[in-house]
Amino acid sequence: MQDLDRRAFLGTALATLPLAMLAQTVETKVKAARVPSGGDRLEEHHVIGVSSTAFKVLTDETASALFVIEHASRKKGGPPRHLHHNENEWF
Repeated sequence: MQDLDRRAFLGTALATLPLAMLAQTVETKVKAARVPSGGDRLEEHHVIGVSSTAFKVLTDETASALFVIEHASRKKGGPPRHLHHNENEWF
């Protein structure tokens, strides 16, 4: 994935949050951190088979308003078609 696509995604994700939720993130007073591509916010490694997951933004840092992961797979495909009733999900 190109860096431009990742930045565009995060801009879109933040733009869709209600202002009240964004205000809550300021109240948490968690220091912002840049997590590079392939890096993990918790500095952990999460690998299962042919895929890996890196945590970028944690829910406790955004008053449960946003959770962002970077999922990489060495195999074509993705999850089966599914529906979330209480969350938004982008690929």
